[in-house]
Amino acid sequence: FCTLLLAALLFISGCDASSKATDEESCTETNTAYVSEVTGDSAVAVGDELELSVSFPVNNGCGQFNAFTETEDGNVITIEVEAIYDTCSMCTMDIPTRTAAYTFQAETEGSYTLKFKSSETEFITKTITVN
Repeated sequence: FCTLLLAALLFISGCDASSKATDEESCTETNTAYVSEVTGDSAVAVGDELELSVSFPVNNGCGQFNAFTETEDGNVITIEVEAIYDTCSMCTMDIPTRTAAYTFQAETEGSYTLKFKSSETEFITKTITVN
């Protein structure tokens, strides 16, 4: 009987430990953040990096930059910002603007159009000349 009781307690405590790990893993959430401003140069040499400053509002004080998602179609690159939120923390209820550096680099001369998603259907467009 003692062995069975001990095994049951170990199983229950193991379940509890794994549920805590699952809770910790689910403390983040990602969403698309719409771009409000893009600043930086409009020309770069072939092979050089061009850094653009991309600003976007997040939904609360816990929102931070997570990643850029790019879709390429020839010389047109559509860029979305993904914000990440800590859902287990107390967050301020303001809507702060965050800024992230987007790096563009091309190995071929030409004109490139960068389309930063600013709403569900609109974009902020930046044309980059690569010489």
